[in-house]
Amino acid sequence: MDEKGYVGLKITPMQEFWVDCYTTAVYSMLLTCNKIDKEYIYNNRYVYFHDVNEKKNLGRIYIKTRTQEVADELLTEKEEHDFVSDDHFAESMKKYIDAGKTVMLGIDMFYGIEDTSKGHKHHIKHPVVVAGYDDSKKEFAVMETGSTVYMEFRMSYEDLERAAKGYNGVSCIYRINSHFSGKNL
Repeated sequence: MDEKGYVGLKITPMQEFWVDCYTTAVYSMLLTCNKIDKEYIYNNRYVYFHDVNEKKNLGRIYIKTRTQEVADELLTEKEEHDFVSDDHFAESMKKYIDAGKTVMLGIDMFYGIEDTSKGHKHHIKHPVVVAGYDDSKKEFAVMETGSTVYMEFRMSYEDLERAAKGYNGVSCIYRINSHFSGKNL
């Protein structure tokens, strides 16, 4: 706990570019917990491939991130938890955070963070990273892409629970591998 009552990780948001929500979350956790130079993220994290539709004589080139390979080494001890049917939502979330784990929580963006392109507008299932909490304010620290960049938002215990219950699926809990080097990738 810090002097202000916050418990959990202080995640360094990856704000230089955005690929997709999962990639941005993984790279943010990577920057937070390791002494990885940002060049590691910028270089060799992509695979180029193409497909051809021979009937239409069209071809497309795709760029795909290698995020899952990074995540598989960075995020360990994966557990699944059904927060939707959990009658003790806030206590369960805090238990994982107190144990040094990071929660990648599925939420319904309609009930989620208002300062996003989808918040309070559309029912979209979406993952967010719950990094910590502040019991004195009854808030969770939630990492999400805001209207401009990936950043931390604060959500009340009740609002985050409502958003999670709207998700209707399981969420994942991880321990971050603090010895991640990326040399195996």
